[in-house]
Amino acid sequence: MSYYGDREYYQRGEYEEPEPFQAELIRIDVLSLAKIMGIIGAIFGFIEGVILATATSTLMRTLPVAAMPTAGSTGVTIVAMTIFGAIGGFIGAAIFAIVYNFVAERFGGVILEFLD
Repeated sequence: MSYYGDREYYQRGEYEEPEPFQAELIRIDVLSLAKIMGIIGAIFGFIEGVILATATSTLMRTLPVAAMPTAGSTGVTIVAMTIFGAIGGFIGAAIFAIVYNFVAERFGGVILEFLD
């Protein structure tokens, strides 16, 4: 079954395909974009932290016992990467939105196409 429903129903012409319409994105709300990207950055930071902590602890097993990381250090890695991902995502998105608003005001925004 396709997006438009039953394929034969669509091929017989009984279904009207929705007409796309265009809209211009002229401004991005800085705080709303930064908030969403901060959350997404935290999620990716957590995933990266888990991968980094796992890789680090696996590689460190070749070192002498005194140099092996503890469970606390891998936990700190996961928490730190989550926090840095959230902060980086928030700040990066805020800067992007500010620059986009500045450029779109002078040269025009991005044209998006939607289905009705």
